[in-house]
Amino acid sequence: MTLSFKTEIKGNPTHFVEQIHHCLFALLEPEVQYPYWREVNKKGFDTEKAKGRKKKHTIRTDSKNRWEAGKNIHFVINNRTPQRFQFAPVVICKSVQLIAIYQNIDSAGFQIANPSVHIDNRNLTPVEIENLAINDGFDSAEDFFAYFNKDSTGKIIHWTNLKY
Repeated sequence: MTLSFKTEIKGNPTHFVEQIHHCLFALLEPEVQYPYWREVNKKGFDTEKAKGRKKKHTIRTDSKNRWEAGKNIHFVINNRTPQRFQFAPVVICKSVQLIAIYQNIDSAGFQIANPSVHIDNRNLTPVEIENLAINDGFDSAEDFFAYFNKDSTGKIIHWTNLKY
């Protein structure tokens, strides 16, 4: 199944492509990864900009309940366009976890508590939320909540053995 990634959020580069490559280097044999890496370099992506960080999963709504362990993951950018580019080899989805993000805003629009995250019905601590944000490719929990700025539910799609 296709996982499409943004290369920019609000005009700022995400470096998701580079971060996913850093993660996959630890998981895959070099001969599997290198042909994709050469193509990524030709497109102008630069691993130095990822600062060695690894995007270890992604969060998706999955309203049709399609994602589950064992599905193939096709990592792409510019999906459904002539510029579609699969930037990494196909890997297997290791697991999925349910996630709920709450902004904790009252009916008048005021924040009544810090945003919270629940994974598999367990409330995460602030340290765990920061780790989740970093592992999802964001610079901080603040950036994570700026992107996920509404109450939402979905799945964490893992391509590593990481679980929360």
